[in-house]
Amino acid sequence: MAMSDNFIGDMICPLYGEEGIKQRVYISIYTLKKQNKFCLNLEHEEVKLFYRECLLIFSTVDYQKQAYFFIDLHKMNDNLRMQIKNLVEKYEFIDIKLRKIPSFFNNISNEEYFYIFLDSNISLGPKIYISESLRLLNNGISIDRLNEAIKEPFESRSKLFSNLRENYDIHYYNPNKKYVYGKSNKDARKCKYCHRTKDEGATFISEAHAIPESVGNKTIISAEECDKCNAWFSTTLDNVFFESIKYFRTLYEKKGKKGIPKLKFANGTEMLHSGKTLIVMRDSKNDKLSKDGSVIIPFEFTINFMNVYRALTKFVLTVLPTDELHYFQDTIKWIMNIENNGNKRDLPLVAINYNTQDYLDQPTLTVYKRKNDNYSLPYIYAELRIATIAFVYIIPYTTNDTRTFAKKEDFDNFLKFNIHYENFKDWIFGNYSIDESIPFTINTTIKNKRSDSI
Repeated sequence: MAMSDNFIGDMICPLYGEEGIKQRVYISIYTLKKQNKFCLNLEHEEVKLFYRECLLIFSTVDYQKQAYFFIDLHKMNDNLRMQIKNLVEKYEFIDIKLRKIPSFFNNISNEEYFYIFLDSNISLGPKIYISESLRLLNNGISIDRLNEAIKEPFESRSKLFSNLRENYDIHYYNPNKKYVYGKSNKDARKCKYCHRTKDEGATFISEAHAIPESVGNKTIISAEECDKCNAWFSTTLDNVFFESIKYFRTLYEKKGKKGIPKLKFANGTEMLHSGKTLIVMRDSKNDKLSKDGSVIIPFEFTINFMNVYRALTKFVLTVLPTDELHYFQDTIKWIMNIENNGNKRDLPLVAINYNTQDYLDQPTLTVYKRKNDNYSLPYIYAELRIATIAFVYIIPYTTNDTRTFAKKEDFDNFLKFNIHYENFKDWIFGNYSIDESIPFTINTTIKNKRSDSI
């Protein structure tokens, strides 16, 4: 039975609610190992058609009632993979970015269960259920036994996270929605950093990004950062942070404010994009060989890691309400006083995790603020996910802390409290306590050596 045009329209409209058709929609794919999501702009009719046909692939249809039922849990097979490939080939003329979609599904093995949702953000409870149910299903539990089998592990993990929520208010800053933090009235603004108002000579003409636009942030905006401080941060902390991750932006072909970075490292190695090819130009005598014959190319640069920590901290202060900044006056002084002279500070470690399988176009920021007097835990810490990296770090020098968390036992207690981070393997703990630019090397393994390109 063929579907009428009206039927297709009826299928899609319930997704938009009473406010009318959304201009952007998100599709998120969850597997046991990772999450992928893509955004579609429905301003163009062709994209709407693509979206409707995509939904049909993951739906069952009642032709008699002319209604469809979207199914969020699926098991991968060759037929499903081919349907997605054919659909993308049909509509890829609309937007070249659509070509990336099949790769999301090609990374899912046959017979592997996965979830697909029409949303970009899933709250904590459902995420726990998704994780546990995929673990059980992909380890052989049948769907009809899932609800029974998941009850105990779901309750156990929920209890674990309830401890987190008992101690902390959790604020997630959504990168998919533009929001300005601070007063909308420019005449009433006061800069968080130099504390000047308009009457004292401060101007607020430029749009200040809470996280640099150069690393992908276009939506989290600070209204209470004056033009002078914004310009200073742009050439100091924001620039250092961009330098620290631009290797990954070039490697994954991600455009910043000025396009895809072209890189030249301290040892003369260069990295750039030419068309669809990532090219590395180097002196091969600097290369090393691993045991399996792969080539290891060193990328050497110089960086002040304390300034990276300052930048990470500033991102958090930017989104905090102004009336809370009296807890952070010493923090702000530390941020603004760059010495670069080898001076040592009593700072906590920064936990870093690299996930090369998942690249985030826009950074995500989660801020945890303690809501009680449990001083064995830091008053405020944050999780920043950007490019392929996750940073977990404590905001230092607050008057609501009685310890620095630089001591091993205090920091270990903080990690033990955040037991959910055990789900992420291979954490690196960076000591960013020296205010000095130092040499740093990223070693990249190239499995198939072919000319000077990778």
